[in-house]
Amino acid sequence: MTERDVGDGGPADDLWQEVHESQDFRELKRRLRVFVFPMTGLFLVWYLLYVLLADYAHGFMSTKVVGN
Repeated sequence: MTERDVGDGGPADDLWQEVHESQDFRELKRRLRVFVFPMTGLFLVWYLLYVLLADYAHGFMSTKVVGN
């Protein structure tokens, strides 16, 4: 497929439209959103907690967990 072929209403566009409107594709997008947004929020909360603990809880953050 060349740049000239893209967007000319050919078979590739029809296939894309068919896949984009399919129930399986919608389910895949839904499952992606259900996973990605909560994980992003969880990571941001974890990182903020880490920064706050590093700044205000020096005793807790200096506790040795493993090794010397």
